Amino acid sequence: MADLAAVYFLGQLGKETTPGTGVAANKLMQSFGLGRMQGQGAGTMFRPQGSKLNTIVVPPGMRFVNIPFDGVMTYNEMEYINNSVFNAVSSTNDGTNGKKWTHTLTKGAADTKQTYTFENGNATHAQKATFVQATSLQLEMSKAMNKMTGNFVGQQIQDDITITGSPTEIDPVIIAPQSFDVFTAATQAGLPGLTGGTAYARPFKVTLNVDNIVTPLFRMASADASFIAMMETPPTITLKVTTDADDAGMAFLANLTAGSTVFWQVRSIGAVIAGAIPSAYSFLLTFAGKVPQHYNPTEDMGSALAEWTFENVYDATWTKSIEVVTISTLASL
Repeated sequence: MADLAAVYFLGQLGKETTPGTGVAANKLMQSFGLGRMQGQGAGTMFRPQGSKLNTIVVPPGMRFVNIPFDGVMTYNEMEYINNSVFNAVSSTNDGTNGKKWTHTLTKGAADTKQTYTFENGNATHAQKATFVQATSLQLEMSKAMNKMTGNFVGQQIQDDITITGSPTEIDPVIIAPQSFDVFTAATQAGLPGLTGGTAYARPFKVTLNVDNIVTPLFRMASADASFIAMMETPPTITLKVTTDADDAGMAFLANLTAGSTVFWQVRSIGAVIAGAIPSAYSFLLTFAGKVPQHYNPTEDMGSALAEWTFENVYDATWTKSIEVVTISTLASL
């Protein structure tokens, strides 16, 4: 028997071709950590009338795992999250050596989402789960932080496995808090995209929340060790924007009154990706939202601020509700 130091428990991902069919988890992230698997599904204890003590347990049938993750946003590694949260895509060329990834959500049809095999542990003892897919994501962006948190769900724990040796370590390229700019407009066409534009004057913090992405589907079949599919659900998507409590910040009261849409972009441009046709490390979040409720009065650094919550909506002119674009040198997962 060996004592296992928690600090050496690796969390590795492998891109599945068929959801639920395990593969070698041969990629090791450097910018976000994958926590130890948390088994879900509880049995039911039974105590018959006349006994004050329990006598039997009904074992759990709906067994699966939660895998929390947390870390920072990087131009390349966050693609392992985006492909599972939004939709699974392939990169396209941007310049000579840049690779562009574009994600969105379909209004009335299924979005294919990437699943992974997850391995957790070390050479002494390890576990794994298959059909691992993201169920939530939060991005916190400000001058003080760049934070990414969320959760994966996977099929039930497979214990005492041999962890994949020598995984490829993905080289992280950080999205620096200094690089963020925020833009807003009354239409999506009024936003600048990856170049140009006049930034919104007083943003202090922007937080994207994506939740209720999928839910596991279980059937009554003795051969099934866990769920057989992940079903998309109406996601909860919000953008919280903290502004000054001045005339510009209070202008969103008019959107609250009118029920009109506000479009936002958060942009980060990083280092140049060299080549005959140069590119640049880039992150671009575009969001359409409405204001369903009053702002939350808050303060920071001695300044009176207002936190506005924008609920994501589909825009018929843009034909989208949200889009996330990254450019890096990552060609594939």
